[in-house]
Amino acid sequence: MFGDDVREVLEVKADGGAGIPSADGLRPPPGTGHTQDAGGARLGYLSEIALDRFDRLGTADLTARVDELVGDNQQLNRDLAQARERVRALEAQLAETQDDLAAARGSLRKMIKEGRQSPQ
Repeated sequence: MFGDDVREVLEVKADGGAGIPSADGLRPPPGTGHTQDAGGARLGYLSEIALDRFDRLGTADLTARVDELVGDNQQLNRDLAQARERVRALEAQLAETQDDLAAARGSLRKMIKEGRQSPQ
């Protein structure tokens, strides 16, 4: 969604301004008070560039992206609800299976006990 130059500014912000290229065409104009050896000031200048680029993005582009993200979020919520319902169904099935297993064990114990007690 963002251009390479904006992405680069965001990456620079993410790593705290380390490794800011000096020959990238983003030098602050002379007389702006920004110095190249002051990382904070240079980062501030790059932030201003990024904000300017964001301002130039069309509202329609941003609205379309937000709509896309909202749609994705709604689909993910539906998928999550289905997954939770499936988990509930599986938990109920597991509880029933465990009850059946406990009953079978009880019957088996009873049969074994009766087998030992019957005269042969």
